[in-house]
Amino acid sequence: MTWAFRFLLLGLGSAGFTLQIYKYCLTTDTNGIWKVAAVFLTFLGAVFSLVNFHISSLRCSESHTLRSLLVSYVCQNLTRLAYPFVLYKVSKQWKKPREAQKHRLRLLTTRDAETEYGRRYQLGQIKTLKDLQSKHPITTYDHYRPYVQRLADGEEGVFIGEKIHRFGITSGTTGAGKLIPLTNEIYDDNDVTVLNTKATDSAFGRPSPLQRGCILYCKPASFVAKSGLDVAPLIYFMEKDKDILTILQNAPFAAFQITTDFEANYVHLLFGIADRYLHFVYGGFTSITYRAFRLLEDNWEQMLQDLATGTLNPKLNIEDEIRHQLEEALVPAPARADQLRVEFSRGFHGIVSRIWPFLHYIFCVDVAGYGNKLREGYAKGTPIFTGAYGCTEALLGINLWADEDPKYVLVPAKVVYEFIPEEICQEKHPSQIYLIDEVEVGKRYELMVTVPCGFFRYRFGDVVEVVDLYYNCPVIQMRYRTGELLNLRGEKIDISLLSTVIWQTVASWQQCTLVDWTCAESPLIHADKVPYDMHYLIFVEVEAKKGQCLTEEEKSQFDQLLRKCHGLYDHYRTAGNIAAPRVFNVCPGSFKKFQDYVIAKTTASYNQFKMPRKLHRKELLDYMMSMTTEYREPF
Repeated sequence: MTWAFRFLLLGLGSAGFTLQIYKYCLTTDTNGIWKVAAVFLTFLGAVFSLVNFHISSLRCSESHTLRSLLVSYVCQNLTRLAYPFVLYKVSKQWKKPREAQKHRLRLLTTRDAETEYGRRYQLGQIKTLKDLQSKHPITTYDHYRPYVQRLADGEEGVFIGEKIHRFGITSGTTGAGKLIPLTNEIYDDNDVTVLNTKATDSAFGRPSPLQRGCILYCKPASFVAKSGLDVAPLIYFMEKDKDILTILQNAPFAAFQITTDFEANYVHLLFGIADRYLHFVYGGFTSITYRAFRLLEDNWEQMLQDLATGTLNPKLNIEDEIRHQLEEALVPAPARADQLRVEFSRGFHGIVSRIWPFLHYIFCVDVAGYGNKLREGYAKGTPIFTGAYGCTEALLGINLWADEDPKYVLVPAKVVYEFIPEEICQEKHPSQIYLIDEVEVGKRYELMVTVPCGFFRYRFGDVVEVVDLYYNCPVIQMRYRTGELLNLRGEKIDISLLSTVIWQTVASWQQCTLVDWTCAESPLIHADKVPYDMHYLIFVEVEAKKGQCLTEEEKSQFDQLLRKCHGLYDHYRTAGNIAAPRVFNVCPGSFKKFQDYVIAKTTASYNQFKMPRKLHRKELLDYMMSMTTEYREPF
């Protein structure tokens, strides 16, 4: 019996009961307090009946419990009712961003003024944005590292004047992972949810408040600091998150305890494909989402057997207790399995919209062209939406334009922004720094932020372009990270351009499809040798005909395209200051093995992993070199 039918029966029953009470109210011998009570019960009965009839008319994920269904119905509707109030509040901030910045700065300096850090850097004397620029130094993470460590060791009053919820840890794929103190504020900001919901409703249509989603998640490694606080990546679900997860998505909480990538994606997708009325898929990054759908393509027959029987594949490496809880929640659905078998047998082009006809969007951040691979393959016809721009340290921007290329309006009441012009962002002490109302549309800047985690005037390496103004507040697009520039002779090739050239190069190769790529600069491999040629090393993995190797002519196309796209690089190539790049084809599966290797060696988790586009450590370069398919002469 479906939930729709149950609520229809409940609505009919309550309507009949309400009608009897209404008739009782009309009798002449009813008066006084009994008549008032009857009128009140009639009103409640009418409302109850209408709610039941409304619920019975909605698309509903059948995996709901009664509690999760009702809570979801209330919460989703309240979120949409809150939109006008949230918009009114944030619009005032966007109209007067400088005022919002001043207020935010005063809150942060007042909060931290009496800490050891606050006294040392005289935060109590910083009253204005100009005070901040003149009295506080520009910082990087190394400036805060000893303070954060003392905080993690249990010292109080070090540099944050409020209670720490836990510590986040960055991925460490390009260096050592950074420990970031997280305050409760990072969990209490509902404005993003409300604004994202409105954006997706406007762009893709309003879903039923009873539809659930599929969240692709692998439990990351965590530990407890000496202070007793948890240390884990930003995306980390704990026991207290169980209720909200039950409302939002299909998999039981036990699925969020799986620590291996393959098994985690397998289980989340298994519960996801069981629900025809799925509303969204959350994948973190497009690379994660793409690989999850590839897993589905490779294992769909076994997954349908699991779905039809209500049991899990015995070969999955899952702890017995977790397996037991999963199988308790997995209801046998042979009819749904038969539906899916028909669609899977037709191929996987556009499979997302065929197995989930009511899916509104895939929620993930696009990295390295995987968004296009999804749009052209598995997710053809399904929107991909990135709701916000941020990092472990803070939320930095909100996407209000779900049906456009991702761009983000800044949040001046949450973060204090400063902008370093792109042309001088390599300077340790930039000579010119702009505030939020001083930037120009069309210009690029390195962001510097003052954030709730206690970091003031903090440089974290993101270079953004101001593409528009929303009211009077900058709208930005992320361009690249300063550490990812290819810069042998001052040519400064950013990763977004390099990515475009690599994709175009592989597209020109016969019967080849790009899987993934990374790069390095020759000084990294030749660190202890002189002299040597200055050149780039490009590693690509392609899907191609069995046994196909890349010719030298095909490899040279990368150099030719890059010279056309970047004038300064072409100049240095002509002058002989930069040698021709070395393009290496790596073995199939190399980048998945590289991902496993990096996660094993760093603080990265599968949920937050982004393939490093520029290798900074020789051990990573050596690992990638070992994966190449062709013989290489010693350099």
